[in-house]
Amino acid sequence: MKNDNVVLGQFIGKCCDGDAVNNNGMYLSRELFDVLMSSEDYKRAIENRYYIGFLGHPEDPNCMDFRNACVVMTEMHMNGDGEIIGTFDLIDTPVGRVVKAFIDAGVHFGISIRGAGDVAPDGTVDPDTFMFRG
Repeated sequence: MKNDNVVLGQFIGKCCDGDAVNNNGMYLSRELFDVLMSSEDYKRAIENRYYIGFLGHPEDPNCMDFRNACVVMTEMHMNGDGEIIGTFDLIDTPVGRVVKAFIDAGVHFGISIRGAGDVAPDGTVDPDTFMFRG
């Protein structure tokens, strides 16, 4: 159950591009995001607010180091250009308060997704094995 008293704000931003090679050298196709966002696991995780985001870029896609937790993804969609757009609640955690102070000062943070899956030699991530983590 969501408690609005711990939500410092909400923001929407681009997380990545479908049909593009990301900064980790992996190709995430539009098909991958179509498969992900139509899955029951994704829908259940969004409903239960399981996709927790962290300040920084954890090396481990399964990272659950809540000391750096600051956002919860509440929605994600792909627009017509293939951009993956996420909606996030900024949470009242120590790191969330730091992020809010920077946002209030005009700082723009980047957003990226976390996940794991089988990667072909050309860097293409297999949509059927991709496990989205947030």
